[in-house]
Amino acid sequence: MSEKDKPAPGREEVEQNLRRIEQLQAVNSRLEIAVKFHQAILDGLSIPVVSTDHSGVIRFANEIAQKQLGFTADELIGKET
Repeated sequence: MSEKDKPAPGREEVEQNLRRIEQLQAVNSRLEIAVKFHQAILDGLSIPVVSTDHSGVIRFANEIAQKQLGFTADELIGKET
């Protein structure tokens, strides 16, 4: 049966999908708060902090690191080390 031949989802399936969306939105909201909290901590440090992913790509540079390196976060993030 192709996608277009499948029957429309029932009310129960739609409600289940809506609950999943609401759960994902709540998790995303908590994640955004945690990211902002940790970024505030790292930006408040008086030492430079640059973090990379497992491939060596810069994912974060605090304000001190940006000042000492002479680049903005936009210029650093995404670059390979």
